[in-house]
Amino acid sequence: HPDENELIQTLTHLSQARMVYDRLPNVDLITHASDLVNARDNPGVLLHLAAVGGFAEAEDPLANLDLFFGLGVRMSQLTYIQANRLCCSWLQGTADTGLSDLGRAAVHRMNELGMMVDVAHCGPRSAAEAVEASREPALISHTACKAIYDDRANAQYVDLVFAQPYARGVPRPETPPSARNADDDLIRSVAVRGGIVALYSIWYMLAPGDDRSFDIFARHIEHAVAVAGEDHVALGTDRTFFPSWAPHPCEWTNWPYLTVGLVCRGFSDAQVRKIIGANYLRYLRRVLDKAPVE
Repeated sequence: HPDENELIQTLTHLSQARMVYDRLPNVDLITHASDLVNARDNPGVLLHLAAVGGFAEAEDPLANLDLFFGLGVRMSQLTYIQANRLCCSWLQGTADTGLSDLGRAAVHRMNELGMMVDVAHCGPRSAAEAVEASREPALISHTACKAIYDDRANAQYVDLVFAQPYARGVPRPETPPSARNADDDLIRSVAVRGGIVALYSIWYMLAPGDDRSFDIFARHIEHAVAVAGEDHVALGTDRTFFPSWAPHPCEWTNWPYLTVGLVCRGFSDAQVRKIIGANYLRYLRRVLDKAPVE
């Protein structure tokens, strides 16, 4: 949509964010692994990672990758709801044609730059092929476990997505969408390559109905740990950009409740530390600070 998805809009958002960071002494933008060390030595500093939801709509996606990297972006999805020149999203369902040659080139350029390859919102085939093509560990920045809740019949989520400004002009597909929640094969594939599977706390994507309990969120965490291993599961709560957002027990605004809940479910202190941040930090140290090829 011209009001949301044009390059100038993305550049405007990024520049505005940078202006805010520069004026806040306790907020740092993560662009290098050394930023993580600085934050460790300064406990009052809040770290922010700049990410974009896609770049394939541009005339030259590979050139835009270099531009975004130069502006501090260190993570990008390959798509959101579009079937673009790189791959397909979950919304295309069985029409997912996988990762294109341009998509493969984009993934490799992200690897060279030190930009995280995020397969959240990709269709199952596109996600699997992107993970396999990546020469660095990929991640799913926000998902849940399809084995716990198969969300293919979740019309509420589709309606919410199409209510957002950036969805205007994108046609609803004629075929049913794939699940947004990751299946065990994808979770395992990301993990064995050293990546991260981060789980969102969106209650209507964790179970049918209106179950907002910690129990259902914990079941997804437990299953992800069982499939991926405790070193590859993290939190990616998502959803705070929706106008209807309000805090609930499993949101990032209530971290102490979450950590106590995990302990009550039998997770050790070491496992909890990994899930709430240590796994992500280890992943960042591996992916960041590459030597980009000009």
